[in-house]
Amino acid sequence: MKIFLTLCLFLCSSLSLNAFSLPVREIRYEEIWKGKVFITGIVAVKKNGKLTIEPGTEVIFKSIDIDDDGIGDSELYVEGTLIVKGTKYMPVIFTSDSQEKSPSSWKYVMVNHANYAYIDYAIFEGAFSGLQVHFTKAVVKNSVFRNNIDGFRFSTSNIYVCNNKMT
Repeated sequence: MKIFLTLCLFLCSSLSLNAFSLPVREIRYEEIWKGKVFITGIVAVKKNGKLTIEPGTEVIFKSIDIDDDGIGDSELYVEGTLIVKGTKYMPVIFTSDSQEKSPSSWKYVMVNHANYAYIDYAIFEGAFSGLQVHFTKAVVKNSVFRNNIDGFRFSTSNIYVCNNKMT
């Protein structure tokens, strides 16, 4: 009987872990986003991948919190190349699908050990940490970080930062 209960507990805990895993989509080649793009879970730009986001694009992160830590779990993770080409009148918007756009509705855009990142005229709103850049050569300019817990975080990077606004 003791072995049976132990086996049941093991199976139930294994099933619950699998039931709460996030969907992951990988970008391994070149991809261009425009219009409205919806992210549920994780989109990962792999080392050989390149993601270009056109002016006026809205990247909308699903507000899900599967581990119940108060931080949304949807994210964009970049190891390859990220080019965000907004304009003054058509910025690229990274936002949540929730009406309130409250801080921590989604996790972040994480650029980590990536090939290169160029972000111009972007808006990051309602995130835990709007943009993080680590160990990557990058340019971040003319962008707005609003209503996030951490707007913009970077370390150990060759980075050019100019004309950004944190609110």
